[in-house]
Amino acid sequence: MSLKDIKPIHRQDNILAGKGTRSTDYGREAFFLAFKPVLVGDPAPMEFAGSIKTSEMQAIWTWIIRDVMPEIKQSLDGVSDIFSAQEIILPLLPEIFTKTSNVALSSSANPQDERHLIAQLGSEEIKNRLPVILNILRCQPLLAKAVKFGQTANGLRDDELGAALKSLPLKEVKVSSLLFHALVGEVKDPSSLILAASGILGGAGEAVLKGGGFEPLIDAILSHAQDQISIVAAQSGHFGDVDLICKTIKRYHHLMRAVTGYVEVSRSSNWYKISADLTKQMGRLIEPRLNDISFNVTNSLRKERTGIDKLDADMLLNALNGIYLLVALREARETLALNAIFEKTWKETGQNLETLIDRNMETYKLDPANAIISQRLDMGIKMAEVRLGKEYSSALFNAKEAVSRRQKKAV
Repeated sequence: MSLKDIKPIHRQDNILAGKGTRSTDYGREAFFLAFKPVLVGDPAPMEFAGSIKTSEMQAIWTWIIRDVMPEIKQSLDGVSDIFSAQEIILPLLPEIFTKTSNVALSSSANPQDERHLIAQLGSEEIKNRLPVILNILRCQPLLAKAVKFGQTANGLRDDELGAALKSLPLKEVKVSSLLFHALVGEVKDPSSLILAASGILGGAGEAVLKGGGFEPLIDAILSHAQDQISIVAAQSGHFGDVDLICKTIKRYHHLMRAVTGYVEVSRSSNWYKISADLTKQMGRLIEPRLNDISFNVTNSLRKERTGIDKLDADMLLNALNGIYLLVALREARETLALNAIFEKTWKETGQNLETLIDRNMETYKLDPANAIISQRLDMGIKMAEVRLGKEYSSALFNAKEAVSRRQKKAV
């Protein structure tokens, strides 16, 4: 295995509520995909008008096929893939909206019917979110257009982006909330949206943005930032996808920077409070991982003091993944409020890598045929490439190769 083949652990992310094998499971996945642009993960303690949690969507799907339109189950009989399920579910969405709206409206007129609806939905919280959910069902045909808008926005100049934003239904808050959430998910640099909006309005103050119809834009950015927290939270434990965590941290940083760096808010602002809370939540998730990095690097590259020398493959991978995480955090440390612990860990890992790689190199020179020492040194050089730079790691690699060539000639 060459050094370039050594990468952080990676596992595929699946935003759906789980992969199913039954017909109704494929139907659920088709239903979820229809609303993917406004779906966010759990936990999501702060609620926004432009998004819905996967747990809420699961409750709605269960309610629909059990109590509102049980005939959907029969329509899905024999379906064996999600594409066939989409052909059935998508044409039914207008009818689903009409029937769910009628049930919600009729139940609101009678306390007993309302209690019955709460029981069907599973909780009063879901019932309270029903107006938002019904709005999402109503506006589903617009979501694909909003996604396309977001994709197109990445290639627009500032003036062009401003003109495009003005074309949105900014006075229809219920609609624009969904559209902004769907399009923000596609925009690589959310700050560009803030700059374009402030260019239109002549300022980036909270009152100015709200008065100009851009409150849903800020809410959408904060909702997406919260969603990044749920992604990191889902990657806990030994087999967490560190590559996904690194990408998520980068995305979180860009989202939070768009609000905290470009929007003028007071400390009493709700946006300020939400931003501070999100920073605290993400920081709590990341800090324990930061605390482990120096320990894993030191112990993975250190030879056993007693007994037979052997590689601890798990610790080596954890150490390498920790270095990848550390580099990802370098840009985002301020939006995570982890400056102090980051600086300490950054300095420690750099010093420890230099010292331990030098020791391993000296040991390798004495016993270049030892596969354990060679592999440990390879991993150390890979960590050095990520943390200390390619120039430094290339010099180490060349030094190791020179030792190996001398050993082969001697044989």
